[in-house]
Amino acid sequence: MDPKFFDRAIRGPQVVLRKDAGIIAAYSGISPGCNVLDAGTGSGFLAIFLANLAQPGRVTTYEKRPQFHKLAIKNAKRAGLENIEFINKDIARARVRGEFDIITLDLKGPARLVKKLDKNLKPGGVFVVYSPNIEQIKDAHKEFLKFGYEAKMIDCTVREWKVGISTHPVHSGIIHTGYLLFGIKVALPLENKT
Repeated sequence: MDPKFFDRAIRGPQVVLRKDAGIIAAYSGISPGCNVLDAGTGSGFLAIFLANLAQPGRVTTYEKRPQFHKLAIKNAKRAGLENIEFINKDIARARVRGEFDIITLDLKGPARLVKKLDKNLKPGGVFVVYSPNIEQIKDAHKEFLKFGYEAKMIDCTVREWKVGISTHPVHSGIIHTGYLLFGIKVALPLENKT
């Protein structure tokens, strides 16, 4: 995939930026052959980023708004990726089939989906919640702990620097975009560990 793709892709709703997508890739352990479930497709940036890394694995992504669903499909075609399945449904109401190595949630009220999608995440798999809202992260964190997940929350802040006679941070730009919560599904339930 062309590294400049994301600079030229069509944007609709707010997108998961490369800095956050890179952290998601690093902390989730995505690799070739992984199967990913993504909810809250939006413009498709995260689904496309992950599909590129997961090949020959697949990304299945849900978006309830038809206009965003169509836009994401256009962006995936422009990226030349064919390992993404786009589903125009609300994942909260959909019947999700299959097991996944990684589940990413970039939508309102992610905590309500942890119980529903737990059965779809393989043991050792990783849930990723992306949100600009710390309260949603806290709610999802509580759900992860309830289900015996190991949880880690980070804030990905990136600052560009100007290097020259006077080296200093660039005084404008996008620094904070959101919070990332990772829930690792332990291979055995906590009560079975000795």
